[in-house]
Order: sequence, then C-alpha cells, then structure tokens
Amino acid sequence: MKKYLLPLLVLCLLAACNRNATKLDDFSVNTLTVIDSVQFPEEYLEGWELSDMSYYTMEVDEPITKNKALHDSIMAWMTKYMVDPEETGSKSLLAIIENDKDVSLALDNTGPGYSSETYRKLLEVTDRYVTYSDDSYLYFGGAHGMPFYCGVTFDRMTGKRFTFNMFNTLEGLNELVKEGIIEQHFFEVMPEDAFDFDLMLQVSEDEPFPLPSTDPWIENDSIHFVYGPYEIAAFAAGMPECAFPYSVMEKYLTEEGKKFFQ
Repeated sequence: MKKYLLPLLVLCLLAACNRNATKLDDFSVNTLTVIDSVQFPEEYLEGWELSDMSYYTMEVDEPITKNKALHDSIMAWMTKYMVDPEETGSKSLLAIIENDKDVSLALDNTGPGYSSETYRKLLEVTDRYVTYSDDSYLYFGGAHGMPFYCGVTFDRMTGKRFTFNMFNTLEGLNELVKEGIIEQHFFEVMPEDAFDFDLMLQVSEDEPFPLPSTDPWIENDSIHFVYGPYEIAAFAAGMPECAFPYSVMEKYLTEEGKKFFQ
C-alpha cells in the first residue's frame, strides 16, 4: 500500500497546482486613446480674451482577462464618471469614452479654454492584486487647473477593491499618516526647521488629523496615501503623499486586507 502513497501525493499536488493556475487567469491590457478638440464660434467668445479652443484627452488601459469578477470591477471603476453603470455592459469601452468626449466638448456643456486630461493606467500586477493609477487634470479657467492623482487596487481573484474597509482600526493611523506626509513629502520641499508644519498643513489643531478622501492603494507591497490639492494644505504644496511597508501596516489590517500581501 505504501508504494502507492508517494505517487498519489504527487498527483494531488499537481492537481492543486493546476487548480490554482486555472483560477489565476492571465491579465493584460489594451490601451485606448481618444484625443479631440473643438473651436468655439465667435458668438461664444464675447468678452473672452483667451483661447477659443477646448481640449479632451483620455487614455485608459482596458483590462483583458477571463476573470469576470476582476474585469467587471475594474470596468465599473474606470467608467464610473463617464456613463450610467447599467449601460457599462452594453457598450464597448471605446464607445463609452467617445460618448464622454462628445458630452464634454459639446458647446452647450463647456466653454472656451476648457481642458480635460485623464489617464487610467496599469501600475502593477502580482499574484495577489492589480493596481491602476488615476491621473487627471481639469481646467475650467482661472489661475490654474485642478490636478488629481490616486491609485486603485483590486484583488486579483475576486476583483474586490482595497479600501479603508480593509482596516480593522483607524485609531492612530491618522497620526502615522501625518508623520509620513511630513517626512516623505514636505522634508523633500524644504528643510525641517524652515516652517511650521501645522501651519503649512492648514489643519485645525482642535480636530484629529484627517485621513485622505480617496482610498489608499497597494504598490510594491506598500500602502500609499495621497491628499488632493487644498485638502490639507495650500495648492502650492502639491498632492502630499506617503507610503508604508506591510510590516508597518499589518497591525491595522483586517484578515481580508492582509490577503492582499500574503
């Protein structure tokens, strides 16, 4: 009986490996780019002395995978502000972007000088997660436009997003993020003794330091946090960002959150 035991174990291991290989489907992307502009006629330019053009650019990495849960989750995020979620499955991604472009550049919806740039690009793929970046810039007039940047992480198997819900506690996390912002962002701008950080951050001392309005993401096995312009500091401070390795973050994470790293 024993002589059959080893071959049986080998077969079981091979079967398990094959099941895992089947579940972990290949992942690639198809880059879609839509660029267009519109020139406004004279009747729209009364009192306007700047550009008579408006511009639109969108470049996205469309997910290519047989994992429907992952594919649909990425698509839902990618098209969230472009189309009614119920329509996502009935249109190609390129058609959705073209429609978004037409709406954005419609003369009755925008104005001369308007500019929209959006880049949703694949950042990293591992056996555990897929992370995209969301990098955009909008200009509606005035002294400057409004940039935006964050990352978004999806579970490679289930498609579930990594959010603040993956933390079992937020107690103390805000102070850790504040220290990270000061050390990793502001120390690179000017020396430590050159300014008052609390004044620079423009955050009330009577309230807890706020966590970012956008969810954190995973990149290179570290958790990243980023604040938008004006969220905690002046526009000139940029978008304060910090990151911490898993060894620092582990105690804050739920068991589900830890699976993104295991």
